[in-house]
Amino acid sequence: MTLAEVVKQYRTEHDMSQRTFAKLAKMSNTSLKNIEDGITTAPRVDSLINIASAMGITVSELFDHIDGSFLFSLKEPTKEEKEDELL
Repeated sequence: MTLAEVVKQYRTEHDMSQRTFAKLAKMSNTSLKNIEDGITTAPRVDSLINIASAMGITVSELFDHIDGSFLFSLKEPTKEEKEDELL
């Protein structure tokens, strides 16, 4: 499964909206939507940590659910991304 599929499946199984899961994952609704839609293909490490935490698992366990090669970004969030996540 891709990260998008893992997150979407988790939300569906727990009857959670994107907005609710985004709040749990301490990220903006837009950021979560972009991950689920496959627009963000290399999410930041802090986003992965927050997603795993919202799912009640470790990042290592999250990676166990993701197929094959997976990219993530170590870049610092831009000012706009930081502001977007505060919404």
